[in-house]
Amino acid sequence: MPALRPLVLSAALVAGCASSRQPAATLPPVIEQSQAVAQVVQWSATLASEAGTSIGGTATVVPAGAQGTTATVSLTGAAPGGVHPWHLHAGRCGDNGPIVGPPEAYPPLTVGADGSATAMATVPVPTPVSGDFHVNVHRSAGETGIVIACGNLSVTTR
Repeated sequence: MPALRPLVLSAALVAGCASSRQPAATLPPVIEQSQAVAQVVQWSATLASEAGTSIGGTATVVPAGAQGTTATVSLTGAAPGGVHPWHLHAGRCGDNGPIVGPPEAYPPLTVGADGSATAMATVPVPTPVSGDFHVNVHRSAGETGIVIACGNLSVTTR
């Protein structure tokens, strides 16, 4: 049986969105798992529109080896030329949970002429194997209090 190794989410750098600055929060407790299990964990979500938009999309979160966790978001139905901050958060959509990892690790989504955008971030946080997490997309850098799309992540296997 492979040796168990802890995944320490509470050691991650976390902060609230600009609209809801919260003190650093403790994420779920240490989760022990085998290294083999860590390699098959994948999280996915379908993003639902919010704030009267018609934006949709998908999000995936997967292990990134020794680098941590990689999150990828793809949008559709957005206004061409739009630039939208996004983040992986602890909790469910609407909970205003803390951002997982440093906020600056998430490059903004820049919408192309066809109304779609994709961005990827690698955060220095072990990929969780359980808990509640979501991805949200904000209206703009100046309006991070307005979420235009959100999706609750669920665990799948790859």
